[in-house]
Amino acid sequence: LGPDEVAGAVSNAVECAVEAGVRAAKCAVVAENSAADSQPEVSFAVIGLGSLGGRECGYTSDADVMFVWDGPEAAAGYADALARAFMRVEQETGGVPPLAVDADMRPEGRSGPLARRLDSYAEYYRAWAEPWEFQALLRARPVGGDRALGERFVEMIAPLRYPAHWDEARRTAIRLM
Repeated sequence: LGPDEVAGAVSNAVECAVEAGVRAAKCAVVAENSAADSQPEVSFAVIGLGSLGGRECGYTSDADVMFVWDGPEAAAGYADALARAFMRVEQETGGVPPLAVDADMRPEGRSGPLARRLDSYAEYYRAWAEPWEFQALLRARPVGGDRALGERFVEMIAPLRYPAHWDEARRTAIRLM
C-alpha cells in the first residue's frame, strides 16, 4: 500500500478502536452504577480531530478526540462518567504500539469538562474560543458513538471552521500561528 492507503487503513483501525471503546465505556459505567437511573437517555459521540479527523493516522499517531453529548442537564454526570470510562478503557487495553487517546484539544484544555453538551460547545465557541481552537476544528468529524449527534456537532461548527468573513484580528492570529 502507498502512504495514503496506509493512512486510511490505520485511521479505520483507530476508528474501530474508538467505537469499541465507547461500547466498553457504556458497559463499564452501567457495571459501576447499580442504580436504576444510572443510564439516562443521553446521546454521546466522539469527535476526531487532527490526523484522526483527517483520516491521516500513522502507526504512532495519537487519537485527538473530543466528547460531545446531548440530553437532559441531569445527565451531565453520566456523560462525564462515559468519557472518563472511555479514557480508562483505551489506556488499559493499549496494543503495540498503544493507542494514545488525547482529549486535551477540548475547550479549556485539561481544566475544562471532559465531555460537553452540544449547546455548551456552541456557547463556548461563540463567546470564548481563540483562533487556534477554530483551526483545531478544521478536520473534526464523528468517529464513534452516536453518529447523528456527531453530525449535528459538525453542522454546528461549520461556520466556525469556514467563516464567511475574517476580521483582521483573526487573520493576524492565523499568521502568528
